[in-house]
Amino acid sequence: MLYKGVQYLTYEELRTIAEKRLSKGEKKNFNKAQIGRYIADMGYLKRRIQINGLRKLYYFNVAS
Repeated sequence: MLYKGVQYLTYEELRTIAEKRLSKGEKKNFNKAQIGRYIADMGYLKRRIQINGLRKLYYFNVAS
């Protein structure tokens, strides 16, 4: 989602990316804390944005 010139991603979108990169070992099931830690290590920050009365959690990359 593009909001005020910044590209935001949802947890579900980043989860697939993180699981692909984390699954290089034997373990295939990851909990939310492990995925969240990996998302933070990739340089993403969380921001709650309200659009049309709904407040949702989005992630954005610091580098972009």
